[in-house]
Amino acid sequence: MTTGVSFIVTKVIEDDWLFIAGSPDGNKPYTPFIRWFQYLAGDAEPWTHHESNWWARSATTYFPLGVDKNGDWALVGMSQEGDVEFTYQDSVAEEKIAGAGVFVSDAMGWGYVSSIRQIGNFLFVCGGGGQVYKRSGDNLWEHMDAGLLQASPVVDRLLLSDINGSGEQDIYVCGSSPGPAGLEGRLFHYDGATWRQIEIPGTGYLTRILVESSECVWICGHNGALLNGNQRVGFKDVSTVEDSQLFYSMAHYWRKLYLGSNLGLYEYNIGEPNSKIRKVTTGLTPEVEDTVTVDSVGEVLWSIGEKDIVRFDGNDWARIDHPANLPIQPMA
Repeated sequence: MTTGVSFIVTKVIEDDWLFIAGSPDGNKPYTPFIRWFQYLAGDAEPWTHHESNWWARSATTYFPLGVDKNGDWALVGMSQEGDVEFTYQDSVAEEKIAGAGVFVSDAMGWGYVSSIRQIGNFLFVCGGGGQVYKRSGDNLWEHMDAGLLQASPVVDRLLLSDINGSGEQDIYVCGSSPGPAGLEGRLFHYDGATWRQIEIPGTGYLTRILVESSECVWICGHNGALLNGNQRVGFKDVSTVEDSQLFYSMAHYWRKLYLGSNLGLYEYNIGEPNSKIRKVTTGLTPEVEDTVTVDSVGEVLWSIGEKDIVRFDGNDWARIDHPANLPIQPMA
């Protein structure tokens, strides 16, 4: 690899196993080419990669019904145009969500898709124009967006950015649509039969949903928005007027909520009265300056920025160098 890469999408698989979509620095943003890296600490060759001819938008894992990590499960990457790639242990399968996307021949005008995630036994996807899909079988992506999906063209476009839930009868989607103050946050809940809009405090656009349980759901977004609650009792904004970050992602780790932001890595002490969102001090030089993805599986917290990969094991913070990029060094 002769050029550096910028990290676009990351999924943490295990404590020492990452799945990262990287765009070569010589390419313009949204160039239809992605290099998918896997990092497995301790291997003789910790970094491996393969390539896809589209721009990555989201990634997840997929465990078919009855399969665990000892079986044939998949790493899944998705493009904004609705291309979905399944990387199994010994094979790769590709699918296309019919109608999704903008610059593809079958696009129906709804817009890009934005997030893919396994909820229960199935994969779900959400995106622009109120799109929500459920994968019911191989290359079978069914609409489950009655009441959300918008005909094209429409002025007040509903842009869904994330989907998550505690089960197939308890699913949330979040995003935004235009309002008097510009793009305003929107939240909807699916009970297994119908979608219902959830009233929330006024926020800018919402980006990510973290479900601890059916009773505890976190949602973050623009202007430091951090909502907590559930569809039954409602949501409150636990951020403060001083918060101005754009939060991209969240992870629950050792009684703290960590938030990835364009300004770095932040934390919020769950259950602490009058807790405030505050910048994380890692002791690394330089400190973490941007976090596109913060994620935790098992005993380790990961922060991945555009170039920066940082690992926290509960005691120590450490940087992981990528072979295509120069090591991050203190400013001279």
